[in-house]
Amino acid sequence: FFERSAARVSALAAQGSTLVVVTHSAEQLRKLATRALLLDGGLLAAEGPPDDVLERYLASPARPLAPRTEL
Repeated sequence: FFERSAARVSALAAQGSTLVVVTHSAEQLRKLATRALLLDGGLLAAEGPPDDVLERYLASPARPLAPRTEL
């Protein structure tokens, strides 16, 4: 599934389509994106080339995960 999806995403990008990809994978971001956004608490924290945004993300302080709630 992943290989087929990645091939389709790459084909769409090559055609000049605009895609929104949500990922925590630096490798995927570098492969697929020409521009990246970093959100922090729902607010835009950084925007620009993937390597610049990744640098900002990696330099940001880690935050503890919110406690899970039972459904």
